[in-house]
Amino acid sequence: MLLDKVRKMEPERDDTEYLLQSKTMKKRLLEAKRGSGGKSWEEVQEALGI
Repeated sequence: MLLDKVRKMEPERDDTEYLLQSKTMKKRLLEAKRGSGGKSWEEVQEALGI
């Protein structure tokens, strides 16, 4: 998984904690979590050619 590879490269990095410090980003993250308008993993892979 891509996220696992990133965590191995930068184990101390916590983007979620950083983003939640901003009220605007916290609101956007919560809206995104509730939403269903995203792409499936298969669509992302196809778009990236992987």
